[in-house]
Formats: sequence, structure tokens, C-alpha cells
Amino acid sequence: MPRKCSVIGCRGNYDARKGEPADANKVSIFRFPKDAVKKAEWLRRIPQELLSEDISDDMVVCERHFDSRFIIRNYSYRQPDGSEFTCPRDAPILDTDAVPTIFPNTPSYLSSPLPPKRKAPDSRRVEMAARDDKALDDWLASDAISSFENFADNVTAQNTGARGDWAVFFGALCCR
Repeated sequence: MPRKCSVIGCRGNYDARKGEPADANKVSIFRFPKDAVKKAEWLRRIPQELLSEDISDDMVVCERHFDSRFIIRNYSYRQPDGSEFTCPRDAPILDTDAVPTIFPNTPSYLSSPLPPKRKAPDSRRVEMAARDDKALDDWLASDAISSFENFADNVTAQNTGARGDWAVFFGALCCR
């Protein structure tokens, strides 16, 4: 018989109620971490005061309380030729930084959605360089001088409000 979820109000791996399919509550379960810091973080996030008093090895938290990005359902292996081999796991595992954040049978303020996962610094640098290159290409395309007449018109239009000898000098050069 599978272990049942320890979060109050969760029906993970409990028997089906009348009218429910037999496997309605069948879910994957995960043990509390052995690391004291991670365990304390889990206990802080789970909205249950009595849970922190005595955590045994039989107590588990089901997959319903974790964001999908924390649950690893496939095994991936990079082969020597560079290709990647992927196959499904028999039982899913949690990512190392997984914390329970979803509690559907509690008030909404107890569930805390996590911010989107950040990209790796190298991929962010590549994206930023591509964005900068595109902006430069756009600027160079819009700032191109197609002909001398186009240049002369633009200089004359921009210098109409200028005073002094420079405006006269530029006007004389462009209008020759």
C-alpha cells in the first residue's frame, strides 16, 4: 500500500471516495529531505503547525504540492557523439532545489507561486548580444545616406534653427 501525503487536506494516495475512479488519488510521493536546512524550508512552506514537531521516515509529500519544473520524470544522458538519450523514469524524482509551494485545499494566500526560473548566465549573454546586434543593424539601416541630395536636405533641415557662421557655412556647402 503506498504512503499517503502528510499535508492536511490532501487526498494523495488515499482510497477513492464514492463515485470517484479507483486511481483518482494515485500520485507520486517524495520523502522529506535529510538535510536540516532544506527540511526546515519545507516545513516553513507547508501550512501545518503540527507537522514540524515529529517528522518520521514514513511521512511524505505528494507531487500535487510541487511546481512541475521541480519534478524530473525523464532520465537524460548525453552520449559521446553529442546526441542525447532520454527515457522515462519508473518513479519521478525531485530537483535539488525543490520546495512545496502549491496547496490546493487551503486558502490561496498559503500557496506561493515561484518566480520563473532564470536562464543560465551564458544564454542570457548570448541573447543580449543578439539583441544588441539587431538594434545596431536597425540603427545602421535607418541612418544610411542614400544620396548626396538626401544628405543635403537633412543637413539644411536640421540647421535651419542654428545661428552663426556654421549654419551659413554648412548651408553653402550643401546647396552648391
